Amino acid sequence: MGKVEELYQEWQSLQPIKEEYLQRLNRKFMLEFNYNSNHIEGNNLTYGQTELLLMFGRVVGNAYMKDLEEINDGLTDHTT
Repeated sequence: MGKVEELYQEWQSLQPIKEEYLQRLNRKFMLEFNYNSNHIEGNNLTYGQTELLLMFGRVVGNAYMKDLEEINDGLTDHTT
């Protein structure tokens, strides 16, 4: 059996994914997507600041209002 088939069978054995894990993956994807896409566009928020903003709606340390708004705008665009 090839490596691809072996990995596919392993993946199938984990299905269906638990709701808890799915929520974790979705949060992680949202964080990674928002941080990376905004960073590419010049946003100065750190990874940690982005995570705090997404989780709690606030950041620690200095942040430009423009950077905060970009993250919030991204959330609005992708959750509708």
